[in-house]
Amino acid sequence: MSDKPEASSKDGTGKNWNEVSNREKELSEKQEEAERHEALEMTEGTNGELSEELDVAQTEAKRNYELFLRAQAEIENLKRRAKIDLENAHKFGIKKLAEDLVLVLDSLDEGLKIKLDGGDEALKQVYTGLKLTYDMLLGTIKKYGVEQINPEGETFNPEHHEAMSTVDADEGVGANTVLTVFQKGYVLNGRILRPARVIVAK
Repeated sequence: MSDKPEASSKDGTGKNWNEVSNREKELSEKQEEAERHEALEMTEGTNGELSEELDVAQTEAKRNYELFLRAQAEIENLKRRAKIDLENAHKFGIKKLAEDLVLVLDSLDEGLKIKLDGGDEALKQVYTGLKLTYDMLLGTIKKYGVEQINPEGETFNPEHHEAMSTVDADEGVGANTVLTVFQKGYVLNGRILRPARVIVAK
């Protein structure tokens, strides 16, 4: 009987080394596959979250842009209104003063209706003084956009004239013709300050 040990391809546990190696390789591949699958699921989950966040951000951006456009339009409207208010302040800021000066012109107008019959030199001088004052005041307010309306003989215009009464006209005078001006009217930069009070032909 020989003392030489019998050669064996098996380890002490009775397992083949090739089988062990193949098993380890298979387990490694399965682990890698599981890791790839897990990474893919995580990526898909992250993409879904990012997509939701992008939708929210786009909605917010759209809302902010609309608010910006609205604010810009509001600013433009405010600028336009401020410009119009400034122009009106320049044009009609003297309205109250003009109305008061018109009353002075009315008084002077009445004074100029005095009769100059006879040779009263003092009366003529008063008249001349009144006329000069009247013309000077009329010229002064004209510089500030005040125009007088004295429509005698013109066609009645309801926008500028106020009819006190209507009378039968003489032959040759057309209907709606202003026959008499009781009180002259005034316009301030195209806006009626006071209409002319008149008598109109039927």
